[in-house]
Formats: sequence, structure tokens, C-alpha cells
Amino acid sequence: MSDQTVNPDQLENITEVPPDLKAIVFSPAGPLQALPFELLLAKLIKADLVKANEADLQADVAHDEDSVAVVINDPDPLKCGWWRKIGASGAGNWAQFEQFAKSVRTAVETARDQVLGYASDASDSADEAALSAANAGTAALAAVEPVRQQANDWVRTDEHGEKALLDIDHRNARFWFNGIVYASAAALYAAMTGVTQHGTERVVTMGPVRDGNELLVGGAFADAGDVAEWTGGGGAVVTALAPGIAISGAGGYASQQITGLTVGAAYQFRVTDLTAGASYGRVSVGTTAGGSEIMGATNVANDATSTFTIYPTANTIYINLLAWATGAERRYSFAGFERNIPFHGFSHTSGTLIAEFTEQAVPGASTLLHLRNEAGAVITKNILTLASAATGDSSGSIRAADTSFQFNSATLGRVFAGRDNVLAIAWAANDVQATTNGQMAANSEVSVASIPTFDRLCVGNISGTGIMGGTMQRLTYFPRRVAALSERESWFVKHPDAIHILGDSFDTETLRQAIAAQYPARLVTRDGVGGSTLREQLDRYLRTPALWCRTLVVMDGSGDSETRTLTCLPVMIKTAGHRRIVKIEASPANALAGSPERASFDAIMAQAIEIMGPGHHVTCLAALQAANDGSPEDLQDVADNIVPRSLRLLIPGGGGAYDPIHETNVAETIRASQLKAHTDAYPWLLLPVPA
Repeated sequence: MSDQTVNPDQLENITEVPPDLKAIVFSPAGPLQALPFELLLAKLIKADLVKANEADLQADVAHDEDSVAVVINDPDPLKCGWWRKIGASGAGNWAQFEQFAKSVRTAVETARDQVLGYASDASDSADEAALSAANAGTAALAAVEPVRQQANDWVRTDEHGEKALLDIDHRNARFWFNGIVYASAAALYAAMTGVTQHGTERVVTMGPVRDGNELLVGGAFADAGDVAEWTGGGGAVVTALAPGIAISGAGGYASQQITGLTVGAAYQFRVTDLTAGASYGRVSVGTTAGGSEIMGATNVANDATSTFTIYPTANTIYINLLAWATGAERRYSFAGFERNIPFHGFSHTSGTLIAEFTEQAVPGASTLLHLRNEAGAVITKNILTLASAATGDSSGSIRAADTSFQFNSATLGRVFAGRDNVLAIAWAANDVQATTNGQMAANSEVSVASIPTFDRLCVGNISGTGIMGGTMQRLTYFPRRVAALSERESWFVKHPDAIHILGDSFDTETLRQAIAAQYPARLVTRDGVGGSTLREQLDRYLRTPALWCRTLVVMDGSGDSETRTLTCLPVMIKTAGHRRIVKIEASPANALAGSPERASFDAIMAQAIEIMGPGHHVTCLAALQAANDGSPEDLQDVADNIVPRSLRLLIPGGGGAYDPIHETNVAETIRASQLKAHTDAYPWLLLPVPA
């Protein structure tokens, strides 16, 4: 063949991609070399390999587990997209985890066509043609980036400014997943594996799906042959039904060994109970026949299918169907075991979920925000589901395996009826944190020695009172534990017309209720936990910027705490950034009129009033004294210029002695009415309530 130079424009374009297509490339000071087209395209789009269609991809399993591939030209457009390798090199298969959005697919096709258009001979111009092809392909793929960046500033971000993996905003019809904005909820769900919306409800299931490869033998229990695949143990009597399996004998079980599993990977174990009457099945998973160290003995729902997600600690495990401990018979009609495929980026060991919902005025048993599976049944160890407008458990816990960590309204902050609410929960190995509407109360963080992989996350109240009833408006998910939830100010809905109470042990729930009764149209929250100091509550206030816009009511107790108040008040004023702050008069406790202690108390009070400025101090002592019961003891307290004892609590076990500081509900009602009279006189302390 004689040397010749061919202009690429003189060549015909290829209309189909032959399997042996190559480009001619070179490295500096190196020879010309042939580069397979698929490898070139894989380099351009940062995948481990590229295939024209799914069939070619499934035929190539010589890649490590979790390798990423791209299918670019399958006859079925829905198969064009990103695929993940399941199983070790030389085995397993490929599972799709994301389809191409139309614009992305178009850009990749353009890149492919431009690369194909520059095929040339091994000539002097081959190196220039190959380089031009690569540049053209890169430029075409770069056209995808505006799609990923288009109008995405609304997506929630973490403490590092990184966007969430998933952000479903129903209220504003905005949908984001893995760097792409979708035009509709339907388009978003169609592009994902492992995240689905069920029916017309705002029920979103997030988590792994079965890969379809059944690892159990004889799980259908269709005949005696199926039952023979199971080995009885522990003195069990195993009987074949028509169809089904029956197991009896005290401590008995039927087990099946499964080998070749990947340690730490997710697998889905499903069992259907067939036990007569109201009884139920029971199963376990271990590394030995009858063992339970991977999954302890767990109930199977009566006459129903229960699903469990497990993470093997060994390559070989045993699935165990148990008899009653008494020896009574249990029956099963089905058992299945398959590998789970997580949706792209999902983590079962850590994460953060932000749920925004509109609380209805009167939560009902059928409108709870809770966890369920597709059929509405409670999930024991399965995928993460957040649901609304459906019957089910109302739970306020994060559940890890069989251990529940409860967060309720007192520890998380209040849920507002008829308003938008945001609940955020984050979890990691031994660290769980939760907040409602950006409030960080004393008990909103839970640390334990070890938290296993999470299988449930519930929104509501574990006692079933339905404090989280309402309609889900937005769901955001990070596959990592986001730090300092309450400091993520942009996540939470602001309520500047609300009143927030900050204080020491004087700041009680009954005081909040008394103040809320005076302001029926307003939201009233508190940060008080019995026994905490104003300084401790100030520390939480500094970490809860969603509360800063609210009118702040400072309610501290008595004389000894007033010295702390002098250092805390300036910080509160600066943090809030507004002057809608009032301080309720403290109790002088046992600082009697004319005593040195009273002189010191009065001096500190005067300093506090000066710090606050005119219109920011609510007087209460005179009103409390006017409510004395007329007894000699109360009248003496009035003479001593302190709170009458009939308005103070008895000291438990104190032999009839009265608490010098803490007051009765009647006294709290008086203080609340004094606050209302004060804000009526100074209306600028409150913002208008939204219509």
C-alpha cells in the first residue's frame, strides 16, 4: 500500500457502529496506535466501559463489582444509560441504575457521531484527525452540563455547599436527582431505579430493589421435592403440604445454606406465613444452621408476606424457618432470597432526610406521615418509605434493626397545625440527630455505642397520636450524615410572626400553653427543659437560626440566674438581629425587702432593664402579689415584696415548705396575661399574623 494522505471530509460517515471500530491515536514521541472506539468514548464520559447495547454489556462480565458502564445505542431507548456491575469479575451481571435524560442521550449520540466522522488511514494526518475527534466529542459532552446546572439553585445543600442526591419538590413542581433537573415527577421516577412513587398518593419509596436472581432452591414449596431442599434441625419435624411446608418440634427449624454471597452487600429475604388462625411465622438468619447472629428470630406477619433486608457478615449463610418454641407447628407457603440493587448513590449506613409537609388542623388516624411498603403494611427490615394520606403506624422514631431511638415533639420542637413544617433527621454509625422546624432541643441528639445499618425511618409519634399528620410537600435525601442540622437555615420554613420562649427551668410547657392561650392566632414555641440554665438554652438558640426571626420572650427564674442574664441578653439581642425581644420579670425568690440580697437583686434587675431598653421589660411581681389568697402567710410574703407562697409550688418531700422560685400554673397564667397586656401596649414587638 503506497503512502497517501486522505482528507477526513472525503470519507463517508459510518451509519452503524461495528464491534471492531478503532480510532488512530498517538502519544508524544510515540508511534501511531489503534484505540477501540468504545474505550475512547468511555474515557470521554468517565465510565469504566461503553457498550452499544445491553446484550453486549451483559456478555462482558470480566469487570470488578461496582464498575460503571454506559449503554449508548440500544434499540430500546430506555436501556440507554448507566449500569453497575453486580458480582465479582467473571461472574454476575449488569444492573441499570439510571437512564439517560433525552438531552443527555442526544449529546452522547452527537459525541459518538463526531468521533465516527473522523475515522482515517494511518497517515500523516491521522494524529490530527484523532485529536480533533476527541476534542469534538468532549465539547459535545460538555453540552450536557448546562442541563445539569439549569435552574438548580433551589436544591438543598449541605454544610459544604454540596447539593442533595434527591430533592422532590411537589409544591413548586421541581424535581432533582443526581445532578439533573427533571420536568415532572413522572420523568424523575422513570429515570431511576429504586425510587418510586406509588399511585396518586405522595408515597415515595427509596431503597434497594431485588435483582431478580433467586438464590433459594425450593422456596415455592410447590411439592415434596421443594421441601426436600430444606434440612430439618433442632429436633424438627418437617412436613410437605400441598403446597407449603410445616415445621414442628420444640426448638426445631428448617434451614437452607446459601453460598457465594458478598459480605456487607444488601440482600432481600421474603417469607409468606401460612400458619392457621392468628398465629404467625418466625425466621432467623445466621452463619450456621439454626443460627441468628445476622438476623435474630423475627416474626412474619400472619397470613402475609414479610420482607427483610440483611447484610451478610460471611460468604455462606443459613436461612432458617422456625417452629414454635413450644413445639407447635408453623407453616410457610413461600420463601425467597435475592440480591438488592440500591438506587445510584444510596447508602444504608448513613444519611439525612428532610421532609417538608403541611400539617392539617386536626391530624387524623388516616392521614399520618409514616412508613409503609407498597401494600400499606408495616416494614420490619426493608426499604425506606415516607408516606402520607394512608392508614398505618404513626411513629416518631428512627429504627435500626430491632432498636428504636425515639424523638418526640418535646425534644424536637413543635409541629404547627395548618402551617408548613420541616422535619430533618440525620444518622451515621453512632450518631443520630433530629430537628423539627429548625429547633434544636436538649434531647435532639442520640449517641449509642453502635447503630447497625438503618432499615426504617419513621416520621410521627411512636405512641400513635399522629402529631405528624399532613400532606408531604417536599422530600430531600443526602446519602451521608449532614452535620449540625439546625444550622442549615435555608432548609426550614421561617415563621417571623411566631413567639419563642427562652429561659431556664421557669420556661415550662405549661407556661408555653398559658402564653399560647393568650395568642390563639400565633405559633408559640419554647426551648426550656426542666433544670437547664439560660446559658445552655442560649447555646441552642445560637445553633438554631430558623428561630431568630421570631419574637423572643426571655423567661429566667430568680436572683442567682440574673447574673447570667446580664451576660446572655446582649448576645440574644445581637443574634436575633431585631428588637422584638422582651424579658419577663424574674422572681426575687427569698430575697426579702430591705435585705442585702434584695438590694443586690434589684441592682441586677435595673442593669437588665437598661440593657433591654424601654418597652422590652414585662413587670409581673405586682400582679402576682395582687392575686394572693388573703392568708396570713401570703400577706406576709406581700409585705416582704416576694411572690405569695400560694402561687409557688410545694417542695416534694419538703415537709410542707414552698419552693422559693418555681410557680404554679395560676402564676404562669398571670405572667402570660401580663405579657399579652405588654405587647398590646407595644404592638411593634409582634409582626402581623399571615392571613
